[in-house]
Amino acid sequence: MPEATLPQVIAAPLMPEVRCVVVSASSSILVRLATRSDIGTLVASMREAYAEASYPLDQRWAEAAFEKLFEDSDRGCGWIAEYEGAAAGHAVLTLRYAMEHGALSGHIDDLFVRPELRRRGIGHALVSASASVGGASRCTWK
Repeated sequence: MPEATLPQVIAAPLMPEVRCVVVSASSSILVRLATRSDIGTLVASMREAYAEASYPLDQRWAEAAFEKLFEDSDRGCGWIAEYEGAAAGHAVLTLRYAMEHGALSGHIDDLFVRPELRRRGIGHALVSASASVGGASRCTWK
C-alpha cells in the first residue's frame, strides 16, 4: 500500500462555529464536527471499536453520554471521519479545568478508525481536528 499523504488543517475557528476542519490532500478524507443528529453514527462506530476488543457496549448508555456531551460545547465535542464519503471512524475530545496545569485541559477520550481503513491518515486527521479545537480553546496538551 502506498504511503498516505497526511491531512492538513484548513481552518480552526473556535467551537461551536467550526463545522469541518480537516480535509486530506487527496480529498478522500473528511473530518467534520459531529452533532446530535450523528449520535447513531457515533454509537455504531463505538460499537465496532468495543467489539474489536470483545467488550459489550450498552447502546442506551452511549446514546445518553453523547446527548450529555452535545448539551454543552464547553464539555468537548465529537468528530466523525469520512473516507470516500462513508463513515470511517470517530474521535471524542473532552475538556476540563486541570489544577495540575492551571488551565483548560483537552483529553482525547475516544478514538477509533475502522480496521480496514487504518494507515491512511484518518487517525492523524481525527487527532489534528481535536488538537485544533483544543488549541483554539486555549487547552494545555500534556
